[in-house]
Amino acid sequence: MYIKETIFAGKIMMTRYLQKRQKRIDGSRAMRSTPTTEAVERANARAAEKALQLKLHANFVPGDYHVVLTYGGEEPSKEDAKATLNKFLRKLRDIAKKRELDFKWIAVTEYSNHRIHHHIVMNKVAAVEELQNLWTRGHIHPRFLEESGDWRQLGSYLIKETSKTFRDADAPSRLRYSCSRNLKTPVVHREEVS
Repeated sequence: MYIKETIFAGKIMMTRYLQKRQKRIDGSRAMRSTPTTEAVERANARAAEKALQLKLHANFVPGDYHVVLTYGGEEPSKEDAKATLNKFLRKLRDIAKKRELDFKWIAVTEYSNHRIHHHIVMNKVAAVEELQNLWTRGHIHPRFLEESGDWRQLGSYLIKETSKTFRDADAPSRLRYSCSRNLKTPVVHREEVS
């Protein structure tokens, strides 16, 4: 027996088949096979990648922004960077509220290998010039989401960059990414098939 999952996220429809666990005839559970730690980490990264990709497809449209925020001058501490990002997002939320728009966003912060910088995927609630005026700590690098509507590579890149640091003891956040609460979740239909 298998479970057929059909997932609808924006314009994307994905189908996958999962094997249903079978109990033994005597009702006991099968022996547990424990994968290695590396295998578990890879599986978790793939699952997080897929979840982020589906969130991107369900909530954003071509023409929305992928913005990279960098710091000029002296690099801030990790806690200061987190507070600065939250302040920036709060200002954008206020702008969206005044314009009676929903503000949706997904944010990822890279803390290692480069200088600290933030990636934000967000809907278009402000013009690029307004974003540049709001971010006073350094440079802003805005890009529009592609017309193709396929943002799997973007989701993979964001997860890959955070997988290095989100488990660190001194990481300000234990999450791979943070997002607004008003994001739509992809619709999942499940059915048993043979």
